[in-house]
Amino acid sequence: DSITIGELARESGVTLRALRFYQSKGLLTPQRNGCARLFSHEDRDRLVLILRDIQGMTYAEIAQTLGLELGTVRSRLHRARMDLKARLRPHLIEGGEA
Repeated sequence: DSITIGELARESGVTLRALRFYQSKGLLTPQRNGCARLFSHEDRDRLVLILRDIQGMTYAEIAQTLGLELGTVRSRLHRARMDLKARLRPHLIEGGEA
């Protein structure tokens, strides 16, 4: 299920401006439906990655901010990291590790 940028901002406690910034940098990739940005489950997973690895929030802080269980935060973070690894794999030098 997709959610709008406003819904993601309310759900995550992240400002609309920050979400648009992450989108402009290619960190979030919502689909467009007219003027609306629709964020997927993958975008929500990547937002957890952004909060952890870019913003430096702890798992507990992310769980509290997003209203999630700690296990859900870990699961989303794992999925986002695996997705990032898969996206980067074609660009890595042969023989290198991700």
